[in-house]
Amino acid sequence: MDFGTICNHLENGTKYTNSEDVFKDVQYIWKNCYNYYNEGNFVLDLMKRVEAKFMMYWTAAGLSSKEPGTSSILRSSNVGKRRTRGPTRNLKLAHIPIGERFEISWRNRRAVGDSSTIFKSECTALVRQTRELPLQVKSWKKIPFEIKKKAFEHMLKRFKVEDHMTWVLDQIHRSYHNYRHYLKKIWYETCETTEEARKKIPPNVAEDDWQYLINMWSSPEWELISKKNVENRSKNNIIHTSGSKSFSQIREEERKKTGNDPGRTFLWELTHVRPDGLAANPASQEALSKLKKLYTQMSVENSEMTEDEIFVKVFGPERSSRVRGYGNGVTPKELWGPSSSSSSTVSELRRQLEESKQRQEESERRSAAEVQGLKEQLGRVEGLLSVQMNRFEGLLVQLTSHMHSPAQIERCTENPPSRNGRPRMTRPRR
Repeated sequence: MDFGTICNHLENGTKYTNSEDVFKDVQYIWKNCYNYYNEGNFVLDLMKRVEAKFMMYWTAAGLSSKEPGTSSILRSSNVGKRRTRGPTRNLKLAHIPIGERFEISWRNRRAVGDSSTIFKSECTALVRQTRELPLQVKSWKKIPFEIKKKAFEHMLKRFKVEDHMTWVLDQIHRSYHNYRHYLKKIWYETCETTEEARKKIPPNVAEDDWQYLINMWSSPEWELISKKNVENRSKNNIIHTSGSKSFSQIREEERKKTGNDPGRTFLWELTHVRPDGLAANPASQEALSKLKKLYTQMSVENSEMTEDEIFVKVFGPERSSRVRGYGNGVTPKELWGPSSSSSSTVSELRRQLEESKQRQEESERRSAAEVQGLKEQLGRVEGLLSVQMNRFEGLLVQLTSHMHSPAQIERCTENPPSRNGRPRMTRPRR
């Protein structure tokens, strides 16, 4: 809802039947403005002037509302509201002369260093204010590449990032995702009904864009996905304490401070421990205690275990697409290189090696047992052969002595062999 829509309804004679209905819609616009912007914001100051003039003409026309003085009530309601920084407009960059471009340092695909804040703020302002990126799509992937390319060219005007198009688009993607999440959480989920949300149009969002988003968020398919995501998110009970600052930025600041790149365990402690030395919740505190204990053992006992293996022991196996403790978007390939292995891969290889050793030892034990069995069997066979040979030798001696006896010689003489060499057969005497 905006003043242009109200004017159109009044000119066409639609929707409104009395002045109270008109005043309610005007109140709705004021209320959203007071809730969204903080004191000192130029939009809020402009709305206050519009409100004052509106009430002056409204009262002069003899019109009133059921709740006179609502304007002052709305204004005073902002006093008790917690002061926040509000939407970014990247005013620091606006004060820099046109044509001056900033150098951006990168670490694990994330912008770090002195100019990183201006860079990220400009990505957010690009998404929220310029409307160059459409809202009427299901996700970032559905945005045509030509539109993304124009967004990248917009960033080239103020930053020297020609060689990092993919990383720049990654940051714009994060800003785009965060903006849509903000719209859903603050402007959609706070409404009791879908119809109420349709009337509650956020500032700087076109009505047709808002209706598209509501239709998407209220669809059964989206609600099912959202429910599943909530369930998955609830399983992660580890809470970091770094706020909106990226882990890559904290890592870079620590490197500049000490001259050394912080290890994985120390970086986890930097991003998950409060100034009082305690973690944000019991689960994080328990994980911290385990990390410190294993790290101390590794240092004192000169263990072969690495920090990556410590993380696997505390948090379980790594996923192939990310590395815990280094922030969003960091992958094993980017962190360790294409020829290196992640901690989970190293652990898996070591496990396989250990299993291979165990199988080899078991095989050697079985082989030794088999060899011993064969030796015993061979001994038994040799014993049997020895007995048989002794018997054979005895029989051979007996046969030899029998063949050379006088009776046998006489018998062979009486019956000389036949022409074919066979002995003659003689009939026995009667």
